[in-house]
Amino acid sequence: MVELKAHGGGVGRPPEPAEWDRSIAIILSFFMPGLGQIYKGQTGRGIAWLVGGLCLATVSWFLLFIPSLLYACLSVYDASRPLRMDKQS
Repeated sequence: MVELKAHGGGVGRPPEPAEWDRSIAIILSFFMPGLGQIYKGQTGRGIAWLVGGLCLATVSWFLLFIPSLLYACLSVYDASRPLRMDKQS
């Protein structure tokens, strides 16, 4: 368990971990960017990483998911169209 000590100097400042485990910080940041920094006590830096990750995820969603969904819808539309029998002379 991590032992917490009071941060010297500021009223309203959260306590920072006296010691932090590097492995835990790595695992947290792997699953959600910024959580490792927040775990270490670097809240502002962690929030910046979280916001950046959310922005990147949003852009990726629009660039990858929406075109894929449009492509799938076009495929469904094309599959639903009746066959045309062209008369050969």
